[in-house]
Amino acid sequence: MDYEALFAAMPTAYLVMTPDLVIVEANAAYLSLVGHRREDLVGRPVFEVFPPAPDALDEGGGNPLEESFRRARDTGRPDLMPLTKYDVVDPATGRVLERYWSLVSVPIPGEDGSTRLLMQRVEDVTTYVLEHAEVDTGPKWQSRVQLAEAEPYTRMRQLEAAKEAEMAAVAALQASEQRARAVLDTVVDGILTVDGTGCVQTANQAVELMFGYAAGQIVGGDVARLIPGAPRGRSDGFPGRDHVTGEAWADGRGREAAGRRPDGSVFPVELAVSPVGPAGTGEQLYTVVVRDITDRKRLEAQLVEQALHDPLTGLPNRRLLVERLDLAVARRARHAGRLALLFVDLDRFKLVNDTLGHEAGDELLTRTAARLREVVRPEDLVARLGGDEFVILCEGLPDAVDAEAVARRVVRALSSPMHLRGREIYVSASVGVVTDDGQRTASELLGDADAAMYQAKDEGRGRYSLVDDSTRAASSDRLQLTSELHHALERAELRSRYQPMVDLGSGEVVASEALMRWQHPVQGLLPPGGFLDLADDVGLIGDFDAWMLATACADTAKWGRLAGPGRRRIGVWVNLSARSLADPRLPTVVAHAVTRSGIDPALLTLEITEGVLMRNAPATARTLAALRDLGVQLAVDDFGTGYSSLAYLQQFPVHALKVDRSFVGRLDQAPGEAEASRTIIQAIVSLAAGLGLRTVAEGIETPEQLAAVTALGCDLGQGFFLGRPTTTGNITLAARSGVVLPSAYSLSVDV
Repeated sequence: MDYEALFAAMPTAYLVMTPDLVIVEANAAYLSLVGHRREDLVGRPVFEVFPPAPDALDEGGGNPLEESFRRARDTGRPDLMPLTKYDVVDPATGRVLERYWSLVSVPIPGEDGSTRLLMQRVEDVTTYVLEHAEVDTGPKWQSRVQLAEAEPYTRMRQLEAAKEAEMAAVAALQASEQRARAVLDTVVDGILTVDGTGCVQTANQAVELMFGYAAGQIVGGDVARLIPGAPRGRSDGFPGRDHVTGEAWADGRGREAAGRRPDGSVFPVELAVSPVGPAGTGEQLYTVVVRDITDRKRLEAQLVEQALHDPLTGLPNRRLLVERLDLAVARRARHAGRLALLFVDLDRFKLVNDTLGHEAGDELLTRTAARLREVVRPEDLVARLGGDEFVILCEGLPDAVDAEAVARRVVRALSSPMHLRGREIYVSASVGVVTDDGQRTASELLGDADAAMYQAKDEGRGRYSLVDDSTRAASSDRLQLTSELHHALERAELRSRYQPMVDLGSGEVVASEALMRWQHPVQGLLPPGGFLDLADDVGLIGDFDAWMLATACADTAKWGRLAGPGRRRIGVWVNLSARSLADPRLPTVVAHAVTRSGIDPALLTLEITEGVLMRNAPATARTLAALRDLGVQLAVDDFGTGYSSLAYLQQFPVHALKVDRSFVGRLDQAPGEAEASRTIIQAIVSLAAGLGLRTVAEGIETPEQLAAVTALGCDLGQGFFLGRPTTTGNITLAARSGVVLPSAYSLSVDV
């Protein structure tokens, strides 16, 4: 057997070195891969030819590839570097071509058992890696070489013409057939020589280990026993042509096939068939290089899984959902039954995430995914789009009402409490339902389901809603409003309004609550309920809060400059959103607004609701402490409607409590309701007095309510009976004149 020609003709790239890493030999495939001539390599240390780039060294300055060589040399066992990055510079264009290799260093033992030579197998996996860009490449060994002209490397296609030169070039390595055999037996790839009838002539040890046969069971047998899918029969000759493409197999290119072991089990292999010089009988022989690609296939499956599934819940992700939905829409005409899509969004998920932390939020999402799987059929698809949004795709439903039945099961399943980190958590879900009418595209169905979900939220959450024409119109309006809202600040369309706050003892206007309006270019002046929730959803609320702070402080400064002689300065109360309170830059934003306006910081009170106050309490405490150090006041809005624990009143630097309008509004109702509200308000006033806090009664709309909260000891009052939201000019009038009750009613300009 001509082992020198066999080594030279192998399609896999091989480099041979001495134990001290001096290059001895390289086959044609290796030379073609790195773009060097043989004489440029032989006799030189490998890292003189291919110096590692500085960023390829590990933290200690070591070279991972050199360490791989030395491990193979010292242990006598092959050492694998599964993914190595190599940058090649194209001299024609000067561009750096990114290449990825898989390297195996194999020791070749001498007679005394020590490593006599090192062989490195190089596989170019660039195409595969770039198609799966999320692969963690791990340690990288990088070097740059110049690509030589292509012409000198056409010897791979002219094997017969260059045979004598190649044999002379590898003479140092292939001193004898025994030495060549030793080299081949250390190669990790299986190498067979097969004649034109498919009879195996030789097989290295890797073939025996890979397929589980003894040498005597392979040599002389039919190659089809190892590779049953080889495109040939004995009567047709070997290697034949591919049954599907018609391409000849003996072209040296890698092809995937199935290998078979003695027990009948199959495993994936990659094989390359190349012709070599004729045997002594003159018959054509072929080398078959076989590689077990089980690990590669497993990695490919894992990458596909990662690309198409959510890593947290294991559910299909948006990409797989869209693929499945497109397929379902395409085949709906050929399948009986209805196609339905359910868009599921958790209610108040952000509250759980901010209060208990992101790990608890992740656990909640995982449990939600499990509950959704439990209430659908095995053939239904449950996907996670991202955040707290899920989609359920159902095919073949008997009727549209069956989609509603699924929605009811989802709402019921997610309304049950969950136990997270020792706490019982109640969440609910808003579900949008759309059934296919046979006319809508996949994207339209998804958009309709999303619109129906928002309708369910608007109707009170914890329920499902079916899509209809009004839902689609609302979704379109919401999309248009979102686009216009993004330009509200730059177009100076936001407006400030102020609702007076009256000292219930003196009747004097002492402060006002800043309220935002949007001067929509078409719809006119919109109240906060028409756009603030949307601003929060699209991430604009922080910028809007900053604008309100700056504007309110500037107006407060103007009221102070125009106040009458001896009049008390009118303060301003500004609401803060949850997003602004969670922003670590909030103290800086507030300080800038106060400093720029020049007002006394004590004139500014920031209102925070109970629920917002308790989200991520440690971080909130730090932010509120920084605001207190600025000298601004802090008030708890809607007090009595949130957390039952009052410990936070000592934990946070609070100055005032605002009694929720729901309690004030029942003071002049039926005797039972009125008495209950009086008791609650009296308790809040007593609690505030004990802690040195002021109380503000919200929502005063009748004389009876005003009399009741005054008698109960509330310090300040606010409501339509005392004054509707008005322009800054009317507050300026109050600052000049020191308006007192009942003349404060003249401020009732609702704008």
